[in-house]
Amino acid sequence: MKNNIHLSEMVETLSHELRTPLNAILGYSELLSKSENLTDDQKSHISSIANGGQQLLHIINDIIELSNIETGKVELQSEVNKGSTVAVSIPIKHSAMSLVKQENEFAEIDNATYSPKALIVDDLVMNRTLARIMLETRNFITLEAENGKEAVQIFNDDEPDIILMDISMPIMNGVDAMHQIRELDHTEYSNTPIIAITAGGHAGSRSELMEKGFSEYIQKPYREEELIRKISMFIQVPEQDLKAVAKI
Repeated sequence: MKNNIHLSEMVETLSHELRTPLNAILGYSELLSKSENLTDDQKSHISSIANGGQQLLHIINDIIELSNIETGKVELQSEVNKGSTVAVSIPIKHSAMSLVKQENEFAEIDNATYSPKALIVDDLVMNRTLARIMLETRNFITLEAENGKEAVQIFNDDEPDIILMDISMPIMNGVDAMHQIRELDHTEYSNTPIIAITAGGHAGSRSELMEKGFSEYIQKPYREEELIRKISMFIQVPEQDLKAVAKI
């Protein structure tokens, strides 16, 4: 039993350490592939980087699956691994009233001028930059914090529409920051959407993080399509600015 626990912890730690740089490899290669004026060789090189990253991701997923079977631990994976859709129930306090507010707001929004405000929280600059570029090409105003303590302060000062929260951070982790923000966020409709973005490890499973109070969950590495789809569950996402993408 003790050996199984050690094996599970080792695999989770390895998964976290590998998924973090993979997030940058796959994310930036996706952004670069949209650039204009790429030569055929450059397109081929970018494609090779992306394919290599995807192969490594599949290996990581297979290792985790084997580890779960070995230890008798069965985890429900989200759509990241298999591309399947899993029905999700979001806690009422983070969904029902927010969706009512969202529906009313959508009717009043002019998509051409709408600029939602997103707070990106991650201790690694490359991860914040990746998310920032993905969002700014869709007319988001972005704010950044490198730890949970900064995130709480920025939330209090700037009231973002949505928060992308890394979990494993120094000074204050994402779970503690989320709880403090929830205490501050006591409006009538309540609860700014906070999406947990994690490379796994000991951060907890999707269901565990949702039960703690997060609105949704994204596992690193993620694609732009997944990020936008999860955000659009809570707020309207403006159309992509192709001119902005071309400048990346």
